[in-house]
Amino acid sequence: MVADEVKKLAKNTSDSATSIDEIVKDLVSKGQDLLESVQDLSKTTQFIESSLSNISANFSSLMPSIETLGALLRGLRY
Repeated sequence: MVADEVKKLAKNTSDSATSIDEIVKDLVSKGQDLLESVQDLSKTTQFIESSLSNISANFSSLMPSIETLGALLRGLRY
């Protein structure tokens, strides 16, 4: 009777340990996936930041031409 209880407890302990092991492995895997996603997001953010900086620089370089064109067009109206 006691031996049967010990066997049941041993089985339950083994099953619980296996379940905990699977949960930990799943958490580690999801953590790695999350880390990769964050790294990808960081790269994307850096790309967007660089692109916006380039766009800003391009608009800044165009402004004198736009202002000159505006002045010429205003001159044509008079």
